[in-house]
Amino acid sequence: MKPIHNALHKVLQRPLPNDAQCDKCKFFDTTDPRVREILREHNPHTFSQILYNANCRCEDQFHAKKEEQRVMWSNSNIPNRHGDSIARTFSNYHMVDGAKQAYDSTYQFGMQKGPRILTLVGTYASGKSHLLEAVAREWLHDGHSVKYEYVPSMLNELRSASQKPDSTDSSLWDLMKEKFRSKLLILDDLGQETPTDWTRKILTEIVDERIRTNGWLLIATNYTNQQLKERVDERFVSRLFDRSQAIVMTCKSYEKVS
Repeated sequence: MKPIHNALHKVLQRPLPNDAQCDKCKFFDTTDPRVREILREHNPHTFSQILYNANCRCEDQFHAKKEEQRVMWSNSNIPNRHGDSIARTFSNYHMVDGAKQAYDSTYQFGMQKGPRILTLVGTYASGKSHLLEAVAREWLHDGHSVKYEYVPSMLNELRSASQKPDSTDSSLWDLMKEKFRSKLLILDDLGQETPTDWTRKILTEIVDERIRTNGWLLIATNYTNQQLKERVDERFVSRLFDRSQAIVMTCKSYEKVS
């Protein structure tokens, strides 16, 4: 082990891995399982405190795993992901009448349990987006990649790419595969987009890809099954609701409570 910070000399009875040590501050990456195992073995009664004392102090978060996590959070596109924003989580969700089933189902989904496709149906301001963000945060904290998309904006971006002079069906699909390679895909406000043959085709391809690969998909929409058939496409809606668990939120205005 390389030279360590003076504060650790008395508590470290066994060398810690060199590649888990920060060259700048001489402390360690305490997310490394090898570091945690050694510290727990020799300091079982003060493990939490020694873990805190041994953690790297550097602002640049030297370890590659932490850098990878930062990139994952940045690429996730979830709302309120910046430090000065108020994060929406399960712990600060305000339970209202008509939302318990949605809360319970999304909480299980956040633990990667239950059906792989989950659809929340509810009126505007019923708290759907709060639950979507809470799920995204649970997955990201567990080290899984997430892509959160507001459907109208996503379709506008894909449409712009498809209208470039050198664009082809193949290049558009390559863009979609790159965009949706995350383990969990979240689509917020499905049905808000202006319906066209092109939007129907794109949305159907996205859902079909998740079904075909047994991927995870979380959707929120203001529209019922029948309304979505009219706004999007009957085949698309049949595929979606046949393969997903659909939860109808009967609460009227979550935002007034929160």
